[in-house]
Amino acid sequence: MKDKMAAMCKKRTAGLFPAYNLIRLLMVDTASQAGALPRQLSFKHTLQIWAAWSQRQSLSSREEETEILFVLIAQNARENALIELNHGQ
Repeated sequence: MKDKMAAMCKKRTAGLFPAYNLIRLLMVDTASQAGALPRQLSFKHTLQIWAAWSQRQSLSSREEETEILFVLIAQNARENALIELNHGQ
């Protein structure tokens, strides 16, 4: 029983690493487009936007659709920066 559970845990973990890295790569691309640093973006926000985006439409290589996705993800970083500026005053 223990061996079976250990194998299931390894399999699940192996599946999570690629997904995690894909979200991080999306954050790097978004930050590059938005002129921000990747660490200024929220992983949770990026994951939520990506999940909603992928459910709403099939993936497309059209450049303007990708730009809209980047804008939606970067929007959270801009809002957080404004909140930090206001709290510093």
